[in-house]
Amino acid sequence: MSRGDKKTQFGPCVPIWIKETVVSMGKHRNLPMGDMARALVMEAQRHVNVIDQLSVFFWRSLRRGDTIWPGHDHRADIRTLIDFPYDKCERLKFRLTPDDRHLVDDLLMALACPVDHMMAALLIISVQDRRVVRAVAPHFTPCSRYSIERRVPKWHGSSARY
Repeated sequence: MSRGDKKTQFGPCVPIWIKETVVSMGKHRNLPMGDMARALVMEAQRHVNVIDQLSVFFWRSLRRGDTIWPGHDHRADIRTLIDFPYDKCERLKFRLTPDDRHLVDDLLMALACPVDHMMAALLIISVQDRRVVRAVAPHFTPCSRYSIERRVPKWHGSSARY
C-alpha cells in the first residue's frame, strides 16, 4: 500500500449507548469496533431514508442518481442531531480508505459541517434505523437503551433455602 492509499482516521464523539451498540454489533459479526463503524457509515450513506433524515441540515443541494435533495439557507443546525446533553459521550475511532472517503464527500459538501459531525450523524441515524442495521448485521437485535438488566445474585455462602 503506497502513501497515497493511506486510510484516514475519524473520531466522532457519540453517546456511550451508540458506541456500546456498535461494539455489540461487532461482536455479533466477529469484527472489531472500527470495522463495524466503517460498515455502518458506508451502508448509511447509501440509504435514501438516512439521507432524507439528513436533508433538513443540507446547505447545498445533493444529487444521487435521479434524486435531488435541495439545500437551503435556513437549514437546521446539525448539532441538534448529534448533541446529547444528558448522556456521556466518547470518541468512536475508525478509518476510511480514500475510495470510501470519496463516496461520502458529496454528503459532506451538502451538509457544510465538520467531517466528524457528519460521521457522528451517520452513526447515530444508522444505529437507530432498522434497515441499515439489518443490512450490516442481519440477525442482530439491539437491546433497548432504556432496558434494565435484572439479575439476581447467587449467595454462595448462605445455607438458607427459600
